[in-house]
Amino acid sequence: MTHDPLFHGLNSSDIEKLRQENGSNALPPPPVRRWYQILGAVVNDKTIWILSAAAAISVGISVIRGENVFEGVGILLAVCIAVGVGFASEFRSSRAFQALLAESDRMKIKVVRDGKFHVILADELVVGDLVLMETGDKVPADGAVVKTVELSFDTSTIT
Repeated sequence: MTHDPLFHGLNSSDIEKLRQENGSNALPPPPVRRWYQILGAVVNDKTIWILSAAAAISVGISVIRGENVFEGVGILLAVCIAVGVGFASEFRSSRAFQALLAESDRMKIKVVRDGKFHVILADELVVGDLVLMETGDKVPADGAVVKTVELSFDTSTIT
């Protein structure tokens, strides 16, 4: 490690004070969508409402005419299948998103504190920390580049 004071990093004694002043490097988690909220969002689709109305009208007309109600029931069955598939898909993606957020909170990063390398969790990072980035590392927070060799970023995940 170089003896340049710039690369000494923060002093351990300053970490808690900086965390108190600036807060944690963690984003507040978005509210967890409950199953009934997901189901409500799927059912509240215009197409579902239109198909449900068509099923009701078809059943009503069939009953008035004394005919079989297969068409209306078929439409209603298709609506139920669409709601079920939509709910299952949304529910799985919601849970996968929550797991992805939890994983990003456990990301480990390398910092320099008291002139020594330390590995910490990304949410333990504080303003002023000196972060060592290597090939393949994810950027844990906003920051300024102090020194670089062949620096490049893949920004495809943020677009």
